[in-house]
Amino acid sequence: MSDKKHTFTVIAHRGGPGDDFVENSSEAFEESVKNNVPIETDVWLQGSELVIAHNEPKEGMKYMHLSELLKLIDGRVNIYLDLKHESSALPTLSAIKKDYSSHLSTVILTSFEKEALRTIRAKDKSIRLGLLYRPIDNEFIDLAEELNVDFIGFNWLRVFPNYFNIKQSREATELKHYAYTINGKFLTRIMKSFGICGIFTNYPNKFRA
Repeated sequence: MSDKKHTFTVIAHRGGPGDDFVENSSEAFEESVKNNVPIETDVWLQGSELVIAHNEPKEGMKYMHLSELLKLIDGRVNIYLDLKHESSALPTLSAIKKDYSSHLSTVILTSFEKEALRTIRAKDKSIRLGLLYRPIDNEFIDLAEELNVDFIGFNWLRVFPNYFNIKQSREATELKHYAYTINGKFLTRIMKSFGICGIFTNYPNKFRA
């Protein structure tokens, strides 16, 4: 059995906008990168373009392109790219392998869509993946191991009633367990006590040493 201790990770959710920046904006991303905070953002396929947006992109609206984000980050911090639909899976994989090949180890492709992750894993055995999971049931450990993911991420509200399932997973595997979206230090301390070793937050500056 393993109960490996992982370094605690704070990840800037949607770039970590806090109160000062617009989410998923170049300003938010740059601020997090300046403070050496890994970033998380969402990727959609809009027509033939990969764009950054939390909700499904609307026609006529302007969005940052994935290529622009990769150029901005330039390997300075880890990037967690949340694939919002299975259609974006292979185009995103192709894009990062083509345009970000020297920094591939800093990219983690994540999704709630297990078929999106299966599609990627079938195509590439080494790319880093993260499984985002809504229910906490008896399937998530098998699925995480099948996909060979770096971590599994839970809504923090589901951590409380499912503590023993998470504890069992932590003891039986090398999986890292993250929680989203957490914006306060007190709740973070509670998550740590439950074995959570990373959080997605809109306020990464709160957690600076």
